[in-house]
Amino acid sequence: MLLWLAFACQNQDSGSGITGENDSSVLVDSTSTTDSSSTTVTYTDGEQAIASNSFAGKNLLIISMDTTRVGRLQTWGNETSPNPEFEGILAQGLVVEAMSANWTFPSMSVLQTARSLKELGVLVFRPPGANGQDPLPASEDLFTEVLARSGYDDSILYTGNDMFGPDRGLTDGFADVQIYVPWRDQIEEVYSELTVFIESREEDNSNKPWVAWHHANAAHDAYAPPPEFTSCPSNARLPDGMVNDANVLPNLEAAWDSYDTATQEAAMAWVLCQYDGELNMDMYFLGKFLREQIANGLLESTLVVFLTDHGEAFEDHGFFTHGNTVWLEETRTGAVFLGAGIEPGRFNGFIGQQDIAPTILSALGIDIPPTMTGVPLGMGEGRILETFTCTTWQAAALHTSSGKWAISDPSAGLLEAYDIGIDPDTTSPLDAVPSDIDAALSGMFEASVAEMWCSG
Repeated sequence: MLLWLAFACQNQDSGSGITGENDSSVLVDSTSTTDSSSTTVTYTDGEQAIASNSFAGKNLLIISMDTTRVGRLQTWGNETSPNPEFEGILAQGLVVEAMSANWTFPSMSVLQTARSLKELGVLVFRPPGANGQDPLPASEDLFTEVLARSGYDDSILYTGNDMFGPDRGLTDGFADVQIYVPWRDQIEEVYSELTVFIESREEDNSNKPWVAWHHANAAHDAYAPPPEFTSCPSNARLPDGMVNDANVLPNLEAAWDSYDTATQEAAMAWVLCQYDGELNMDMYFLGKFLREQIANGLLESTLVVFLTDHGEAFEDHGFFTHGNTVWLEETRTGAVFLGAGIEPGRFNGFIGQQDIAPTILSALGIDIPPTMTGVPLGMGEGRILETFTCTTWQAAALHTSSGKWAISDPSAGLLEAYDIGIDPDTTSPLDAVPSDIDAALSGMFEASVAEMWCSG
């Protein structure tokens, strides 16, 4: 079973936000589907999903997609897909059903350090603004630094998000970092450069393993995909007087409750078709790149990891965009592992972003440093994972390894728990909070800890 617990300090009304992920009218190709019948293996906590040393000496390709609400993808249960051909590639791998994350900087900080949000504390929670954004300190031993020390020093990062800039502390260990901003204008150039990087390594026949990390960044507000990637229903439009600029989603959020039902429905249809168009664009170019590389033998020589860094809200709980709440629409992410010997399948239950690096290191045959508290996929039985936000809400969520989920805010005295295995839209709170989560919550909001999380 999957259970979610939540503390919230804002109004919990779902308003007119989407309640499911099956609105095919706003998807580019609502008739295409991704065949999941090839799924043959199901893993749960208690068994290691990817064997240690199974990719020893092989290359590593990481592809992360920013601002991707996995509930919009067929791989994670939607009836349709923004880009079925790309999702057909994902179906060849081991799919992680749910991963706990936050917005980009804390999400990537947790991935790079393989330490939890609580362990990293205020370093990754202070939002950009009057007090600035603390970078990760140089003392943090990053995943990419571990790789470099272990012979994976031929490495490059291509990113469309300047969160990976040199002042953030996220890029130590890379031999080269290429930042492409604005992303949409350079997306084809990025994949061309990435292709050159991979093919040049294959041609030199040195047998030296390489690392390439590509962070795609299309689906950020304001959404503005090229028209060839969108297919909007006839009623999709912004409210009168509103324009699609950098503030369109905050403006919609601020005025949402003043609109009548028809205006809300038209605006939501517009938002969703634009957002899905952004996903479709990223997936189109990414899928084209992957199909070419797989035809050239990529999966025989390389461990490929696809993941998302956070979700996106569409007025589900009173917000658009992300970094506002700890509800699943913003904090549920996903991952897929592909490569020779990995059977198509699914890992059921929650993991944390801190488990990605240990899973990869184990597969590559590299010792996991003791500073990393994450574990290889499947080895987290009995854990409770924590997700926090200190921007709009000072709130926390807990995820159990069995998939239970809870959200809470002590200042509001609110605690809700859900079984998301049977209630994925979190519409029906459970009557009682499981005892293990109730015990874990008791010490979460001590004054000193809350100060560490949310100061600044």
